[in-house]
Amino acid sequence: MFIANFKQTNSPYKADKNNNMPYTASVFAGELNGQAIINGTIFKKNLSTVAYYLCTNKNGRTEIISEISVGELRIVAEQLGLRY
Repeated sequence: MFIANFKQTNSPYKADKNNNMPYTASVFAGELNGQAIINGTIFKKNLSTVAYYLCTNKNGRTEIISEISVGELRIVAEQLGLRY
């Protein structure tokens, strides 16, 4: 598990069929092996670049469990034993 916010990326990825570039995770706490990537169209419809999310990355697929407020970041990280 990890806590991250997401930023739109340009390369080395390609745009999806709606011409939206994917978003990659910038990890605040926890560990991520590899990269966490979210489809650009899905991200734009449901998520925000100013929010933090509790996530998992299983079998190369990133799943967002919940949005976390800025005030909860350290508390959630400590409760889950995530290093930041």
